[in-house]
Amino acid sequence: MFEKLPSKKLLLCYVKTAITAGRYLEDALRSLGIEVDVYTKEIDFAKIDLALYQAVIFPETTAVVDVKNIELVRIPKYFWLLHGTNRLQRALKLCEEFKIDYLLMAQSMELAQQFPIPSIFFPFAADTNFFSCSKPLALRDYAVGFIGTHGWGYESRDHDLAAITARFGDAHPLSLYSSHLTGPRIAELYNECKIVYNQSPAHFAHFNMRLLEGMGCGALVLSNNNADQNLVFTPDEHYVLFNDQADMLEKVDYYLTHLDEAQKIASQGLEHLLAHHTYRHRAEQLLAHIQSIS
Repeated sequence: MFEKLPSKKLLLCYVKTAITAGRYLEDALRSLGIEVDVYTKEIDFAKIDLALYQAVIFPETTAVVDVKNIELVRIPKYFWLLHGTNRLQRALKLCEEFKIDYLLMAQSMELAQQFPIPSIFFPFAADTNFFSCSKPLALRDYAVGFIGTHGWGYESRDHDLAAITARFGDAHPLSLYSSHLTGPRIAELYNECKIVYNQSPAHFAHFNMRLLEGMGCGALVLSNNNADQNLVFTPDEHYVLFNDQADMLEKVDYYLTHLDEAQKIASQGLEHLLAHHTYRHRAEQLLAHIQSIS
């Protein structure tokens, strides 16, 4: 057990950008009145008064904060794993280097057994500063929308998008080829989509942010089956699951012609998201765990 400390301060060590999950969590912690000190380039724990803090959190980012004297840290250390098998070896190495006590897993729970420390399901969530729209589907400009990566490694996704364009492009406005947009721009587009298409390719079939972004924008999310997403949302209640391209096209056609049914599922998804899966909920979950081990 760790010593319980009177302070509410937390340490976050991550390379911050405008749309990282770590930044969303940081903002949520601050909204709860938690004082957070953030180190984005380097941290030397020999120069930190650790008596002021309850825990250290390392959200995963592409670049890594330079950490010195981690062996001096006697408060809980968390690593928030945001990726799956594609960065497994890197995550294992960082957890060893940082002497992590608890692993927070945004996805890929099947990988928990690879780590010699306790793991906690800590999935992505919605930043309600951007993703909270209840505009009726009937009033939206686009039939289907998608934002994401194309090209090598995503051929199955591109085939789906081409099929959507071929079947529905003449009769319906579509927005399928935007990429590299930030949170506000993503929300602006999805707020105008009746359906948001979501697909993770077979080599990376894991729960992703697009499911939350589309749902948070009040759209009907149509998704392939990805690991862990059904731990958070229920198919046909919060979103619609498709099995293959033919099934996906049939469901796009069905829900575009049955907007009342699409609206019911989209509204249920948004309600469930806002009630259980915002970054405020994740911040509360983290604080509850810290308290439970103190």
